[in-house]
Amino acid sequence: MFQTWSYTGSHINFDAMFQTWSYTGSHNPSIAAWISDLFLWFNREFYHIKSRHAYS
Repeated sequence: MFQTWSYTGSHINFDAMFQTWSYTGSHNPSIAAWISDLFLWFNREFYHIKSRHAYS
């Protein structure tokens, strides 16, 4: 599945989502904290998947 993803395309989409989340979070700090944690976790997981794929 990950082979079919364009890293650049998916990265742009994540950035757009994060901007939306940041705007929402600026009006609700508790949501901002939860989403930033989620986003960091997701970025880590995505990076590990990408790294494993690159060297496998």
